[in-house]
Amino acid sequence: MNYTLILPNPGSAEEDSGRLSGFLQNCTDSSRNLRKISLNGDTFCRAEAALISLVSLCAEDDIILFPASIAGRELAVRLAARLGGTAAVDVTEMRFCDDGLHVVRSLCTEHIRGDFVLRRKPFCIVINKSCPAGGAPVEDISKPSALSGENASAPAGLSPGDASGEDAPETVTLPADPLNPTNQNLVPQHMSSSLTESRLVIAAGRGLGSRAGADEAAALAEQLGAAFGVSRPVVMNAWRPMEELLGVSGSMIHPKLCIVLGASGSPAFCAGISGSGTIIAVNRDPDAPIMKKSDICICGDWKDFLRAMVKYCSP
Repeated sequence: MNYTLILPNPGSAEEDSGRLSGFLQNCTDSSRNLRKISLNGDTFCRAEAALISLVSLCAEDDIILFPASIAGRELAVRLAARLGGTAAVDVTEMRFCDDGLHVVRSLCTEHIRGDFVLRRKPFCIVINKSCPAGGAPVEDISKPSALSGENASAPAGLSPGDASGEDAPETVTLPADPLNPTNQNLVPQHMSSSLTESRLVIAAGRGLGSRAGADEAAALAEQLGAAFGVSRPVVMNAWRPMEELLGVSGSMIHPKLCIVLGASGSPAFCAGISGSGTIIAVNRDPDAPIMKKSDICICGDWKDFLRAMVKYCSP
């Protein structure tokens, strides 16, 4: 059997190697052909760049082991898909059986033990984070298997006591990542006006209709000197950033005047604006819930109202 240990995080390669070595003490295969591959890239390796190399390097492997890290979990699942194999995460034990590879997984925050049989090679295994570090060297596999109760022997050609002969990991230099070019520019995070401190807030909902409508409403709000906030549907449609969300899961505001445009008035949204001194609602639907929770109700199009307000307030 061909085993490969993948060390995707250079900063924790030694610790990951120790955990993977300790995990292998549960294996009973006596014909183990073992190698290690260390990916030298960023502290957190780029998955796509790593996969380009691993697809060719691991094509003939039977079992590919990954550490319990974010990079390890992502690489295991994606590599298994590309090689036509099977992936399993949070694995605490494994052994070969008649049907394939029998693995034990820790489920529901380690409250449940699950037994699974994997049938398609290669098997991409992510060990459980509870596996101890600093186990016996990879060549010293003499601990009884927790699954079978049999004594595991050392790999062919190595004696159990030959701990000093462990080979250094094979280092793979990652190619350029096609999904993360080196000439990429970081876009600064959008910072909206302070919703919790502004005396005038324009609060908009799904009635904006589109991202273009949301951008226009935000621009008109800026001309009025108002802070701009939105309901959850606007954020979920990616029309505006999360920082502008109003409601129980966003900002709870207390302005002197809050103008609500095109929002139906869900309980969560209304809770976020309930501290306003005066609430003006603009909505085409006269029966919208927001109309019953506002001090002033205007049945009409939000664009006509807001454009007229900007025109009236302009010097």
